[in-house]
Amino acid sequence: MVVSLIVLLILFLFIILFLLNKEYILSKFNNKLIKLYIKYQILLSKISFILLPILIIFGLIGILIILHYIITHPIPFDCLNIDLYTYVSTKK
Repeated sequence: MVVSLIVLLILFLFIILFLLNKEYILSKFNNKLIKLYIKYQILLSKISFILLPILIIFGLIGILIILHYIITHPIPFDCLNIDLYTYVSTKK
């Protein structure tokens, strides 16, 4: 979950840079089809500009819920009926 949040954050930063420099990128091309495609990508990035922070917030809330569960429900090592200091070998 943390790795996906890092990827979403990097993608969000890339989209912000893309939206800030959209006029510069559009001025570099003369072909109408390429300009149409870039305008389409600008529209998609505006939609992603709204959706990605929502996904990032939901991911952070999920991590907080999982951390709260792990903190409040520790593993009862004393009830496992095994010695935790023994070395278990898989070789025969």
